[in-house]
Amino acid sequence: MSSSKDTKTKRPSWDETGMNTAIEWARRSVCLYHQIGCAFLTKDHRVAATGYNGPPKGVIHCTDVGCAKDGGKACRGAHAEMNAIMNCAGAPTEVLRGSTLYITQTPCNQCMKQLANLKITRVVFGKIYKRHKRKGEEGQAINQEFKDTLNQARAAGIEVDQYNTRTKKAKRIA
Repeated sequence: MSSSKDTKTKRPSWDETGMNTAIEWARRSVCLYHQIGCAFLTKDHRVAATGYNGPPKGVIHCTDVGCAKDGGKACRGAHAEMNAIMNCAGAPTEVLRGSTLYITQTPCNQCMKQLANLKITRVVFGKIYKRHKRKGEEGQAINQEFKDTLNQARAAGIEVDQYNTRTKKAKRIA
């Protein structure tokens, strides 16, 4: 007979579980440039909401007709965080308060403002978001956009950690 030590497997951490959930949801994205997924986990580690970036229901997918930005128009898609908030079962301001957002790329500055309003406590991200520009659009400095997002998080008291998929560890950056 084997001992209980022999049959136990190493369980993933909550950060690993949250990021794996976000990565899986990112696979649903129809954006040609960014496949972003996210998951909100409550204080007691329950999945409260998930989302991915893409156009609203009934709007044509970029995979079918190309990226609107490539034609000089506004993006058809909604951000993963906004879709997750809309998909939240219950009142998002109550359900998501105090939660952790796991997301494959950093929230943009506008989304961070919404996350601050929800009073989430932590964001764990994989990569730094690099906005795809419209045709002919002057580029905003990526580093400045990222700094603005981090400043927004700090002002709201939101901890920000970057997750390393190789080491399966999150490191505090703000």
